[in-house]
Amino acid sequence: MNEETPHERSDVHSTRVATAEETVLLLRTHIGLLAPEVEALALSLPQGEQGRCLALASVAEARRKLRAGATAGTGAAYRAEQLGRVCRALIHHWEELAAAERRR
Repeated sequence: MNEETPHERSDVHSTRVATAEETVLLLRTHIGLLAPEVEALALSLPQGEQGRCLALASVAEARRKLRAGATAGTGAAYRAEQLGRVCRALIHHWEELAAAERRR
């Protein structure tokens, strides 16, 4: 049987936490760069257009998550998941809005 020692388990846990914390920082940076881009594209659309409204709501949510801080009282892994969803949504809106802009 190959059982880990408590020290080895601790090292693995520390590595996961460090990786999750690094991921949170990376996602916060990406979101900080994406949000203004998505907002600018959305604001170029006519008021009341569904794509504009959805994108601006996503930008507002992203900014709320950034204001909440790096961990916002949760573990780093959970926070990374939250920020990953926000980042994915911003990327989706950016792709949709950029494609719409090219069609205009």
